[in-house]
Amino acid sequence: MAERVETRPISTLSSCGPPSKRYPTKTVHT
Repeated sequence: MAERVETRPISTLSSCGPPSKRYPTKTVHT
């Protein structure tokens, strides 16, 4: 379940760009 909660905030941060370095695997999917 932790993976689903992290995908939610990452989607919003993905717009910023900094999270792409923390979760490159999830950012690529977005």
